[in-house]
Amino acid sequence: MNEMGGYDVEFLHEQFDDMKCSICLLVLREPMQADECGHRFCKSCLVNIRKSGEKKYTCPQDRTKIRVFRDKGREREILNRFVKCIHHKEGCCWAKALRELENHKKVCDFEEIVCPFNDCGDRFQRRFLAKHNKEDCLYRTMLCPFCDEEYSFHLEQEHIVECVYLPICCDYCQAQEIPRYKMETHLIQKCAKAPRECDFANLGCEKRMLMYDIAKHNTNFSDHHINLALQKISAKENIIMEMGQDLERVQSYNINLRQDIEELRNDNVNLNKQVASQAEEIQRLKTDLQKAKSLNSDQNISKITGSTNKSSAFNAQWQAFNQRIANGQRQAAMTQSSASMAQTAAFAPIPTSSAESTSMLRRPFSLAQIPTRLNFTNFSRANKHTWRVHNFSVEVSKAIGMNSLMPISKSFYTSLGYRIKVDLYPNLNKFVAIYSATMVGCYDSNLKWPMEKSQLGLHVLGQEDGKQYVSSFHIETSTCQAFRKPPHLVVPFGCETFLSHNDFGKAINNDILTIVFDMVQQ
Repeated sequence: MNEMGGYDVEFLHEQFDDMKCSICLLVLREPMQADECGHRFCKSCLVNIRKSGEKKYTCPQDRTKIRVFRDKGREREILNRFVKCIHHKEGCCWAKALRELENHKKVCDFEEIVCPFNDCGDRFQRRFLAKHNKEDCLYRTMLCPFCDEEYSFHLEQEHIVECVYLPICCDYCQAQEIPRYKMETHLIQKCAKAPRECDFANLGCEKRMLMYDIAKHNTNFSDHHINLALQKISAKENIIMEMGQDLERVQSYNINLRQDIEELRNDNVNLNKQVASQAEEIQRLKTDLQKAKSLNSDQNISKITGSTNKSSAFNAQWQAFNQRIANGQRQAAMTQSSASMAQTAAFAPIPTSSAESTSMLRRPFSLAQIPTRLNFTNFSRANKHTWRVHNFSVEVSKAIGMNSLMPISKSFYTSLGYRIKVDLYPNLNKFVAIYSATMVGCYDSNLKWPMEKSQLGLHVLGQEDGKQYVSSFHIETSTCQAFRKPPHLVVPFGCETFLSHNDFGKAINNDILTIVFDMVQQ
């Protein structure tokens, strides 16, 4: 049924023209009648007719302005008329009132339907549904007669290959009707013609024979089987011996490790003593400094110098005295850091595996690994790096106010992969000091040691044109012990008078100190 337009049906008896729509020329569906001219139309057909300004339709037959109303009497008359089934030409003999046509189409054997299996999509008359589901549909459900499992017909071959209850034939004795899951048991226990492995196959015998030849084979090859057993036992003994040697090596590693731990503990005690000694020395120097400051009068100065000619010697001794205090504080800070690292390693848990034991044996510590106040690493590999120290005046003020010798540090990788650490001390007797050394990096195992002949340049970039260096210092890395293979205990090498505080005006721009590192291969 087409819901738009009228009924496309054939009446059983005579059809009158006043039952047809004037627009679609089919039997009226929900008829509407014009009050002026009396023409009738399907309700759905009026949708496409324009209304005039007075909201009236224009009759498509006589072009008059019309109003329409629902013609229920004619609708009842039409629905009560007998019609033939729309499939009467295919053979359907149904003929009843038009109002019953829709219900008939739902059960009509000649109505075209779609296969209920979504993947199929075939179309056929309803009377062929049973045949299609039983014989034609590729997606019909099948029941395996052997395992009672359901499967789709188009997957029948896959099911036949996988069905464990499918009866198959033995390839050796031709026995039939053996379920697939029992075939392995049949070949091992029952089939007299299936080749079998020797009972001593696990020892290495590669002979295969029929079931009734096994006893004869065992008798004839008994010496061969004994030799195989002896070889197997010998191989097992070798494995046990190697495992014993491995165990001895692990035990030896553990003994050496315990000895190293004991040495580390002793080193820790010695380092603590050195720290205490350095602290006492610093305290003594501070006391001497206070005493020296109290000698401000001309009388005391004359007593110390003895004469006016000795005043220059006193000034030199005074500068050396201040330098000694600064060096003692810096060495004490480094010694304290080394002691902390040694103590951490000394009380670490003992490794259980031989690999861990080997890696822990005789592990040295490096002053390059001492923790610092600020530490940055540039992981890009290049022979030239730029370090910008922001808020440098704040760092200098902290160093002066707290009398601190904790450095600001940065590390970088050269183009070859060497990792270089640079320590910057903002205040060391009115100078900025700089020191450098190698430290543990990602590529150490693949590099050449000692370092190839090269020169490390440390420069302070001027603020005026951004190209001139205010101060520079160079280190020959191939001859300097601080650039040996890390980890090591060599004190970093550098310059205590790298940049004078009086030159800050030339070097600092927007409170930023810019340092350039360059590595020149020679």
